[in-house]
Amino acid sequence: MNEEKLYMPPNITVRPEYFTGFGKQEAVYTMIVGAAAIAAAVLVHIVSGYVVPCVFGVLVVITLTVTFVTKVPNANNMSMLDYTVIMFKFKNEQQKFIYHYLEETKQNEKEKNKAKAA
Repeated sequence: MNEEKLYMPPNITVRPEYFTGFGKQEAVYTMIVGAAAIAAAVLVHIVSGYVVPCVFGVLVVITLTVTFVTKVPNANNMSMLDYTVIMFKFKNEQQKFIYHYLEETKQNEKEKNKAKAA
């Protein structure tokens, strides 16, 4: 059985993308955040009456969302959002071991005893 080895080019995506790193899932995230930004801008416009800052704010929020959710086509194919989620999970999983130096602990106990006696 002679099997020919096929050449698989790197960095080929499995899912369709609108542009590199931005597919359907990222577009949904952007639409949800964009709708929330538009709703907030409408409320701010009703309260303040300013149009230009509201429009500028919506454009900035949508641009930042696209930047934040676009996956970088490197070895691990992750976005800044993925990195942030991983950092928060790592931070929450870490245990904190509070170490007290023995002399310091004895001194604190003496101070507490003096405070109770007074």
